[in-house]
Amino acid sequence: MSIPFMDQSVTSIASSSTHFDPIPHRSLHSPASTSSLPVWKSYLYNLQMQAPKPIPIVCRTPQPRRPKQYGSEFHGLLSRTDADQLMSTAVDGSYLVRESLNPPNSYTLAIKFN
Repeated sequence: MSIPFMDQSVTSIASSSTHFDPIPHRSLHSPASTSSLPVWKSYLYNLQMQAPKPIPIVCRTPQPRRPKQYGSEFHGLLSRTDADQLMSTAVDGSYLVRESLNPPNSYTLAIKFN
């Protein structure tokens, strides 16, 4: 796949208002659309379609220190061992967010997959 000539006057994509899209937009709802896409694009699309749906593992106890960007999937200060125990009976796609013990003041997203 070759990349078409790009205008040399564009020095920074971030500061440019020019938008370059090498792949024409197609409807992803038609069955033939994935066959005409480049191999890497159809591979990523198929991978995404096979991924398990996200299922939050809801925390049953109130979390007063819960950051506002996290919802009921936030379990507060929780060790990895305790998180593994919660995840042990969960189905693929289940996830939780926990505050890590090490390093302090960091957060971990735990996802059950396979």
